Amino acid sequence: MTPSTSQPTVAVVGAGIAGAACARALLSGGVAVEVLDRGRAGGGRLASATLSGRRVDHGASYCTAKDERFAAVVDDWVSRGLARPWTDTFHVAGPEGLRETKQGPVRYGAPRG
Repeated sequence: MTPSTSQPTVAVVGAGIAGAACARALLSGGVAVEVLDRGRAGGGRLASATLSGRRVDHGASYCTAKDERFAAVVDDWVSRGLARPWTDTFHVAGPEGLRETKQGPVRYGAPRG
Protein backbone atom coordinates (compact mmCIF):
# COMPACT_ATOMS: atom_id res chain seq x y z
CA MET A 1 0.00 0.00 0.00
CA THR A 2 1.37 3.41 -0.97
CA PRO A 3 1.08 6.02 1.78
CA SER A 4 -1.02 9.05 0.90
CA THR A 5 0.76 12.39 0.72
CA SER A 6 -2.46 14.39 0.63
CA GLN A 7 -4.08 15.82 3.71
CA PRO A 8 -7.08 13.84 4.99
CA THR A 9 -10.56 15.32 4.88
CA VAL A 10 -12.44 15.64 8.17
CA ALA A 11 -16.14 14.75 8.10
CA VAL A 12 -18.35 17.06 10.16
CA VAL A 13 -21.69 15.38 10.82
CA GLY A 14 -24.52 17.91 11.01
CA ALA A 15 -24.91 21.25 9.26
CA GLY A 16 -26.54 23.10 12.14
CA ILE A 17 -24.93 25.83 14.21
CA ALA A 18 -22.39 23.55 15.90
CA GLY A 19 -21.45 21.73 12.70
CA ALA A 20 -21.08 24.97 10.74
CA ALA A 21 -18.95 26.52 13.50
CA CYS A 22 -16.79 23.39 13.70
CA ALA A 23 -16.32 23.27 9.92
CA ARG A 24 -15.39 26.96 9.83
CA ALA A 25 -12.81 26.51 12.59
CA LEU A 26 -11.27 23.53 10.81
CA LEU A 27 -11.18 25.37 7.47
CA SER A 28 -9.56 28.38 9.17
CA GLY A 29 -6.86 26.01 10.39
CA GLY A 30 -6.22 24.72 6.89
CA VAL A 31 -8.02 21.40 7.33
CA ALA A 32 -10.07 19.98 4.45
CA VAL A 33 -13.69 19.51 5.56
CA GLU A 34 -16.79 17.78 4.23
CA VAL A 35 -20.05 18.62 6.01
CA LEU A 36 -22.68 15.88 6.02
CA ASP A 37 -26.32 16.42 6.98
CA ARG A 38 -29.45 14.32 6.70
CA GLY A 39 -31.50 17.27 5.50
CA ARG A 40 -31.67 18.64 1.98
CA ALA A 41 -30.10 21.87 3.23
CA GLY A 42 -28.08 22.96 6.22
CA GLY A 43 -29.39 24.95 9.12
CA GLY A 44 -30.25 22.33 11.69
CA ARG A 45 -32.60 23.84 14.23
CA LEU A 46 -32.40 27.19 12.43
CA ALA A 47 -33.65 25.74 9.16
CA SER A 48 -36.82 26.92 7.47
CA ALA A 49 -39.32 25.14 5.25
CA THR A 50 -42.13 26.06 2.88
CA LEU A 51 -45.61 25.21 4.18
CA SER A 52 -48.70 26.24 2.24
CA GLY A 53 -46.57 28.55 0.11
CA ARG A 54 -45.01 30.41 3.07
CA ARG A 55 -41.52 30.20 4.57
CA VAL A 56 -41.62 29.19 8.22
CA ASP A 57 -38.98 28.39 10.82
CA HIS A 58 -39.05 24.94 12.35
CA GLY A 59 -37.12 23.85 15.39
CA ALA A 60 -35.53 26.67 17.33
CA SER A 61 -36.70 30.07 16.15
CA TYR A 62 -33.44 31.83 16.89
CA CYS A 63 -29.97 31.68 18.38
CA THR A 64 -27.95 34.23 20.31
CA ALA A 65 -24.26 35.00 20.00
CA LYS A 66 -23.00 35.99 23.46
CA ASP A 67 -19.51 34.52 23.01
CA GLU A 68 -17.18 36.88 21.13
CA ARG A 69 -15.75 34.13 18.90
CA PHE A 70 -19.19 32.74 18.06
CA ALA A 71 -20.44 36.29 17.40
CA ALA A 72 -17.75 36.58 14.70
CA VAL A 73 -19.07 33.36 13.14
CA VAL A 74 -22.65 34.66 13.21
CA ASP A 75 -21.53 38.00 11.72
CA ASP A 76 -19.95 36.02 8.87
CA TRP A 77 -23.23 34.11 8.35
CA VAL A 78 -25.16 37.39 8.26
CA SER A 79 -22.75 38.88 5.71
CA ARG A 80 -23.26 35.81 3.49
CA GLY A 81 -27.06 35.77 3.86
CA LEU A 82 -27.12 32.57 5.94
CA ALA A 83 -28.71 34.21 9.00
CA ARG A 84 -30.29 37.54 9.84
CA PRO A 85 -30.71 39.66 12.96
CA TRP A 86 -34.25 39.26 14.22
CA THR A 87 -34.92 41.14 17.47
CA ASP A 88 -33.54 42.00 20.88
CA THR A 89 -36.94 42.65 22.48
CA PHE A 90 -39.83 40.45 23.55
CA HIS A 91 -43.25 41.72 24.59
CA VAL A 92 -45.25 39.81 27.19
CA ALA A 93 -49.02 40.11 26.89
CA GLY A 94 -51.82 38.89 29.11
CA PRO A 95 -55.61 39.29 29.25
CA GLU A 96 -55.14 42.88 30.38
CA GLY A 97 -52.89 43.69 27.42
CA LEU A 98 -49.17 44.37 27.23
CA ARG A 99 -47.63 43.60 30.62
CA GLU A 100 -43.93 44.11 30.06
CA THR A 101 -41.15 44.35 27.54
CA LYS A 102 -38.01 42.30 28.00
CA GLN A 103 -34.84 43.35 26.22
CA GLY A 104 -31.87 41.05 25.82
CA PRO A 105 -29.22 40.05 23.31
CA VAL A 106 -29.94 40.22 19.58
CA ARG A 107 -31.48 37.01 18.34
CA TYR A 108 -30.58 35.66 14.90
CA GLY A 109 -32.85 33.55 12.72
CA ALA A 110 -33.10 31.91 9.34
CA PRO A 111 -32.82 34.44 6.49
CA ARG A 112 -36.33 33.88 5.15
CA GLY A 113 -37.97 32.41 8.24
